[in-house]
Amino acid sequence: MGGAQGSDSPPQRAYALLLVAAMVVLGVALTSQVATAAGQAVTIANFAFSPVAVTVPVGTIVTWTNQDGSSHTTTSDVGVQGGWDSFGLNTGVSFSFTFNNAGTFTYHCTFHSSMTGTITVVAAPATSTPTPAAASTATPTSTTTSTSTATATSTATATATSAPAVTGTPVPGSLRFSAQPVRGAAGVVLGFQPVVVLKDLSGVVRVSDSATRVEVSLGQGAGATAAVLRCDQTVAGVTATTAILGRASFSQCQVDTPGAGDVLRASSAGMTGASSAPFNITLPGDTGGNDCRGTIIDFSQVVSHFGQTRSRPEWTATLNPGYRADLNGDGSVSILDFSLVVSRFGTSATACADPSDGEPLPGDG
Repeated sequence: MGGAQGSDSPPQRAYALLLVAAMVVLGVALTSQVATAAGQAVTIANFAFSPVAVTVPVGTIVTWTNQDGSSHTTTSDVGVQGGWDSFGLNTGVSFSFTFNNAGTFTYHCTFHSSMTGTITVVAAPATSTPTPAAASTATPTSTTTSTSTATATSTATATATSAPAVTGTPVPGSLRFSAQPVRGAAGVVLGFQPVVVLKDLSGVVRVSDSATRVEVSLGQGAGATAAVLRCDQTVAGVTATTAILGRASFSQCQVDTPGAGDVLRASSAGMTGASSAPFNITLPGDTGGNDCRGTIIDFSQVVSHFGQTRSRPEWTATLNPGYRADLNGDGSVSILDFSLVVSRFGTSATACADPSDGEPLPGDG
């Protein structure tokens, strides 16, 4: 009896081996989780961030990669001074940011206000380190360094040079639109909002400039009559804002009257101004732009292209191009375009314009 109890039976040995194997697998799984905690990928595709909400530990590097056919940004809702801003990311370009502080950080795409996301950063759990029996003569010192880094990656490497700090005297340079409307509907927020970059005399973005005032005005096209540009930054008929890190961004801009060949003009004291590429403002709900009415034809146009984006070949097809159904000009045919057609069905006007197609200018700097 005693000998039988002291020896391991075959079932007991098998159970022990399985237990050891399970512990090894568990250890590998835990190691894998720790390894992947250092990085989190977010994809930009189909005019959305995916995943739209992520939870990561402190110290995680989050990398956004634009896989869409249009330019996008990942921009902190609190602004670049308290968060991050990738500015324009072209197709295939990535942007990374290190989250060194716990909290919930919401963000958006500057070009497309419907694109939003959330990064939740949680504090790392406290760990206990056993104290060795022998005391050490040296006293260990713990130093915590919090660093926020933002790295933009593209196929070409660009070196940004900071311009001299802006003082009360205007610094010579030039302006350039890095984002602009490609089309729009009268009285509807433009799908692509204007962004103006400030450059020094060498053509380098003045990333240290957060003081220069930039004004944007509307140059009316052939079909417009007393058209008015209104943005969040419009006060007493003047649309202007102060640049942040060499960029002046405008929001919720819209033009109130249909017209063909409208342009935006940017100006600032002591700097060479800039003009956007021409774009058309159509009658809301009129996808054809030729009859100045909202009809069943316009309804069918939106339905047949619903869900399409500018990356699809049908977008610029010779017959029935998809971009005509993109009434607000955000690069996709969405529920907003459908709502415009439905709400304006049967309405008409004496002036209208054909929808214009074009690509938003790439991000600069």
